[in-house]
Amino acid sequence: KVGRLGALASQIPVASLSPEGCSAFRGGARGRRQVFEWGLFHVEPRYGPLFAQYASIRKQRDEGLRRQDFRTDEVWLRQLAPVGERLNELRLVFVDLLTAALQSVLTDIGLPGTHIGLRYRRGWQPNQSLLEGLLAAREGDRKQRRTTVGPHRYDLSVVFQEESEVRRLSLGQLKFALILIRLAQVLMVSKTTGQTPVLLLDDFYSELDDRNAEILLDYLRTKGYQVLLTDQGTRLGEHAESTVFYVESGALIERPSLR
Repeated sequence: KVGRLGALASQIPVASLSPEGCSAFRGGARGRRQVFEWGLFHVEPRYGPLFAQYASIRKQRDEGLRRQDFRTDEVWLRQLAPVGERLNELRLVFVDLLTAALQSVLTDIGLPGTHIGLRYRRGWQPNQSLLEGLLAAREGDRKQRRTTVGPHRYDLSVVFQEESEVRRLSLGQLKFALILIRLAQVLMVSKTTGQTPVLLLDDFYSELDDRNAEILLDYLRTKGYQVLLTDQGTRLGEHAESTVFYVESGALIERPSLR
């Protein structure tokens, strides 16, 4: 019996992407972290417990900052720093693995390796240890009454055709890039755990141009993944190899493809 949602997710991995997910990715680091945390959770079993430990220590520290009680502040900082450093190390390994998987996907679909890349920012200054960063930010933290630097502030974003500013990408470019990253994560999880996730792509054709949509569909056909695609129109029914369902009057109806 699966007692927790996290345990269920580990047993039945589902890689999903929705229009809301694309908007959240563009909206800020928190939305971007959600995309990448899925892969971390599935390929690195130490990550979840370590992140929970870090979050617990940070919560204790932030509670003291909110009360303006600084007597144990340095004790919390010295507990927080080594755990945060280990989190960062796991993420660096993950980024390397994801980059390699992304390169493999790009090669398979005939795109250059420079087409899409990743940019990682760890959450504190690159020339400092985490403890040095925390100590340097201590006065500012006391004013803001929260921990303002550390791995909880990390960002992992997309570089698309050498364009590093996510907000400058069209929705179609961003969606194409994020689907490729999801495919790279599926490849990673399959190789690492032996489980091939179910891939769920909501409103698939929305924002994608015809060429990129066909590139993705051709890739999915060759891999044989279990894929659930949704669309507001009838284009999915044009693919003879697909099982197509329609929603009519609240009922799910299976229909033959249009070919």
